[in-house]
Amino acid sequence: MSGFTSAEASILQALIQLQHEVGDVKQQLAELRQLAALPDQFVELRESVDAITVQKDFYSTREVADLMGVTQHTVQVRWCSNARIEAEKDPATGRWRIPGHEYERLRRGGKPRAP
Repeated sequence: MSGFTSAEASILQALIQLQHEVGDVKQQLAELRQLAALPDQFVELRESVDAITVQKDFYSTREVADLMGVTQHTVQVRWCSNARIEAEKDPATGRWRIPGHEYERLRRGGKPRAP
């Protein structure tokens, strides 16, 4: 760099390098802002999926067990038999069945009632 002392040239080169690094940081910040928007996009997607999901009149104890991450035995014996969730026996089969609105309550984070 003609016309500059070696100290000035070093400072100028350092400033140019910093300018490039600032540009890189700005690009990374822009990418992070896009990532920050992802949770909102996931919520919108989930709401869209929920809107097209067909709700059944009744769900099996297996379906509720899968939803809640527990065993079918827990749903049948601990929750249905003890009225911790709304459930009824199917008159045709004698098996427990859970109404659609109760399934939705659980799916949205609801918990079984205390014993």
